[in-house]
Amino acid sequence: MIVTGILLFAAVPLVCFAEEDTTNMPPGCMQVSDSSFRLVGCEHTLSTFLGSFCSAIFSWQIKGGRWLGYAASGGPECQVCCVNNSDKNVKYYNVTTAPQNFPCGPGKTCKRGRCS
Repeated sequence: MIVTGILLFAAVPLVCFAEEDTTNMPPGCMQVSDSSFRLVGCEHTLSTFLGSFCSAIFSWQIKGGRWLGYAASGGPECQVCCVNNSDKNVKYYNVTTAPQNFPCGPGKTCKRGRCS
C-alpha cells in the first residue's frame, strides 16, 4: 500500500507537467494560450485559415489535434508559426514558409519566402 501511494504521489507532477508542456518553440514564435484554440472550427479568422495551411503541411508529422497559424515576428523571411494543440493538451510548434502573395507589411507580399 505504501509503494502504491508513493508511485501515485510521484505521478501527479508528471501529469501536471504534460498538460503545460510546450515544445520546439522556434525563434520568432510566441506561446499560444488554450483559449485561442476555441475558435478552431467555429470561426474563420486569419489564425484558423493559417492553421488549415499548417495542418496540410505538418499533418504527416502530427496526427489529430487542432491547428492555428500566425505570422512569425522579425526578419525579412516570410514565415508562419504553426501550433498544434493535441488531444492531450500538449502544444507542438513549428515554422513554415508563408504562402505566395501573403501580406507581410505595408504594400509588401511574400515572394519565394521573402517579404518584398
